[in-house]
Amino acid sequence: MKQKKKYTFLCFGIILIVVISGAPMPILIQVLIDRVLPDHDGHGIVTIMWMFIVLILVQLVSNLILSILSSKWVQMIVTNIRNSLLDTCFKSGKILTAQEANLFETLIVSDAEIIGNDFQHVFISGSSAIVSIVIYLSLIFILSPYLAAFILISLPLFIFLNMRLSNISKKQFQDVQGSKDKVLLLLNDVIHGMKFIRIYGIYKDMTKNYRTVTNHMKKTATNYAITMTFLSSVITLIAVSVPFLVLVAGCFLVFHGSLTIGRVIAGYTYATAIYTPIATLIGLLPLLKQQEASVNRMTGFTNDLEKIKQLDTINEVSNQVPEIEMNHVGYSYDGDNVVVNDFSAMFYSGKIYQIGGPNGSGKTTLLNCISGLLNITAGSISVKHGKEVTLVPSEPFLVNGTIYDNLTLGVVSIDNQLLDELLKVTGLQEDLARNNQDVLSKVSTYTEELSLGQIQKIKFIRAILTKPDVLLLDEILSNIERGSQIKILTFLKLWLKDHVLIVVSHNNDLVNSILKPSYIEL
Repeated sequence: MKQKKKYTFLCFGIILIVVISGAPMPILIQVLIDRVLPDHDGHGIVTIMWMFIVLILVQLVSNLILSILSSKWVQMIVTNIRNSLLDTCFKSGKILTAQEANLFETLIVSDAEIIGNDFQHVFISGSSAIVSIVIYLSLIFILSPYLAAFILISLPLFIFLNMRLSNISKKQFQDVQGSKDKVLLLLNDVIHGMKFIRIYGIYKDMTKNYRTVTNHMKKTATNYAITMTFLSSVITLIAVSVPFLVLVAGCFLVFHGSLTIGRVIAGYTYATAIYTPIATLIGLLPLLKQQEASVNRMTGFTNDLEKIKQLDTINEVSNQVPEIEMNHVGYSYDGDNVVVNDFSAMFYSGKIYQIGGPNGSGKTTLLNCISGLLNITAGSISVKHGKEVTLVPSEPFLVNGTIYDNLTLGVVSIDNQLLDELLKVTGLQEDLARNNQDVLSKVSTYTEELSLGQIQKIKFIRAILTKPDVLLLDEILSNIERGSQIKILTFLKLWLKDHVLIVVSHNNDLVNSILKPSYIEL
């Protein structure tokens, strides 16, 4: 803390020296024009030249010292952030998945550096801009209160237009990003859902939808480019026009004998210079947003680690009667093609199981047998009396109606509080809002409005709303973004207390890391 305060005071002090050493330049010009030239004072010219050289040298040395101190300060901050992230990871005791490891590396190598560099830029540029504005206005007021008043009147207009046009450009940038998201979402549907596109024969519909979203993206990108170009030209026009008007006003004051030519030129120079630090302050706002985004990424990652650490003590199973008991279960098609052979297992409440095995080993068939969709051809399956078993299959499916209809399909008693929680946990509520939809939006079996991942979320929410005792999940995480996968698995770990969870998933790293299931090989 003491070291942080020391760097703060030292850096700010040097910033003051840099700005103050640059401020007298227009005053030297004023003295040169008003006093030295009329008197043909050669000694005065030499004196001003030496003063100019000294001020330049002071600025160069001060900027060098500021660069050294601020860089050391920034690297101290970056190192502290990296050490804190590493300590949090070690303390969580969590084995990171490949995706989480990539994110962790990005946070350590990139985001920490971004936060540090942005902090350096914000502190130095922001402090320098504020000090410059105060000093320039003070000097202009000393030169001529009339010119200072003129500039003070124009400054609010300059700031207002900057902020207003920046907000407009920000909104249009968000529109561009939203259009890109829609294109990416559609491409994701095409890549992951090509099989279903062929089955349903909706090539033309998908092509039409793609052209619609790409045309919209072209329109929003064009509007954004026009706005940014116009914004730049307007700001430049104001920054040039106001100093010129100051110069014109100064000329009238010279005509009336209220001001000297040197003071007018000095005032014009300060008027030109004052808009640069103001524009700098306004330009720092997007940088602060970028820094906030990096901080939020780190906070989200560390919060996930802490939450998983807290959950690691849950789900201990004592000696109890199994919810499901399977003895020498077999299943075959037409009595010849054996898919499941002599499988035995017991599944207990409060326990997570992952069914593993190579493709075609019968994992999905086994879940269908447990749920009762398929009648076994050998052995027995016993489910504890009164226990409800719910299967979430991997195939995408919707009925014609609203999204709410699909969320509550077959649910006898709807728990709206739980529904609201699940909409947030899965990220479906955010997905719908991003597409200007809600749970009352219409969908159909062949809907193009929802991605495969969003359909997976709908199926998962519906399954939880039925409040099953045994939940069977077949590739529920497929096509769902990583952030929502983590939240869904974390929710399941909390939900598990009085339930049985049996999972089939190819995302083994994430499932193993968060759920820590008992593994059963087929």
